[in-house]
Amino acid sequence: MLDLALPVKTGHRTILLSERGYRKEPASMAAATIGRVAERGIDVVLVDTAGLCKIMSHC
Repeated sequence: MLDLALPVKTGHRTILLSERGYRKEPASMAAATIGRVAERGIDVVLVDTAGLCKIMSHC
């Protein structure tokens, strides 16, 4: 599993991007990410799973 955290500087904030890979169940990916960012003191998480339904047969 590829797990990378890439800080991206915008004009006002640093955004932490994390890529967890494909073919995983979206809810478990979101829960794992929320747990990881809570440990870092981050209080906002945006989860984009829009592309997953195209590759998962049960969506």
